[in-house]
Amino acid sequence: MNVSSYQTWFLSMYFSINTLYLFLIFISFAWNAYNTHQYRILIERQSKLENILTELLPSSSSISSYHHESSTIEQWFNKVSHVLQQLTLKDTIKNNTVRH
Repeated sequence: MNVSSYQTWFLSMYFSINTLYLFLIFISFAWNAYNTHQYRILIERQSKLENILTELLPSSSSISSYHHESSTIEQWFNKVSHVLQQLTLKDTIKNNTVRH
């Protein structure tokens, strides 16, 4: 094989792998959108059920309302932002002590 065939093979592999990555990214976006839609439907059904039970049972204070927990993505972003804040704070402290 000559150099141009290696370059052609490398470019075709490069573009096919990047195409696969883009496909996986789009699939993950679609899956996230689907889960978000299903989550909203679940919340609507939960509130309708709570409203029906509230009308039927006047003393329904013992029925707990739906507790919203942050999603794993929100938790991950919170952890990342916390780590970045700590790193920024450490760098600021280090720079201030070096200057003095």
